[in-house]
Amino acid sequence: FSIKSPRTMCTNEHMFTVWMDEFRAIYGAGGLFNIMLHPQVTGRPSRLLLLRQMIAHIQSHPGVWFCTGAQAARAFIAQA
Repeated sequence: FSIKSPRTMCTNEHMFTVWMDEFRAIYGAGGLFNIMLHPQVTGRPSRLLLLRQMIAHIQSHPGVWFCTGAQAARAFIAQA
């Protein structure tokens, strides 16, 4: 948690719903799903389990590619 900019801690169920909705919309549009993982939030044991659950869900979709930012940039440039 951050003292300088305090925010409420959302439940794992809420975060999973947000991530799923974002992934579903971006996957449907054929776009790039980029998830921000702040260590002060995702470094918690229950959040790591949630992240594993989200990765498994994403991997269950055909045509998904896990890559680095540099790999994504090269792929984008190659399509231009």
